[in-house]
Amino acid sequence: MSRTRSLEDPFTVMMPRFLTVGEAVWLERPWHFELIKEKRNQAFGLHLTGSALWEQQKVTIPGGTLLVVKRVYIRAGAQADFNSVTFQVNPGLKNTKLKGRFFVRLDDVHNMRFYQ
Repeated sequence: MSRTRSLEDPFTVMMPRFLTVGEAVWLERPWHFELIKEKRNQAFGLHLTGSALWEQQKVTIPGGTLLVVKRVYIRAGAQADFNSVTFQVNPGLKNTKLKGRFFVRLDDVHNMRFYQ
C-alpha cells in the first residue's frame, strides 16, 4: 500500500558514508572487482598480470592492503555510468609487491570492506 507523504509525516534520508580524496583505508578482507581495460589502468594491469596485453578481468586485492583515495569522479544523469574512484595502492610501504594506481567503478567500491 503506497501513500503520499505530507509535511506532518517527515522522514529521514540516510546517505552512506563515502570516501574522500586523500583518505587512507586498509582492506578488511580480500576485495574482488572488475579491473577496467582502459589506459589509466594499464600499468596496474601489467603489474597484476605480468602481461601488457591484459584483458578486462576480475581481480582480487588481498585483505590488509593500504589504499589511498586519489580521485572521486561523480556525474549526473546518463553519464553516471562513468562514476569511479581512483586509488593508490600501498604508497610509501616497503616490503610489499603490490603497488600502483588504478580506478574502479563506483559500484565496485560499494563492495569493499575497510577500516581506518
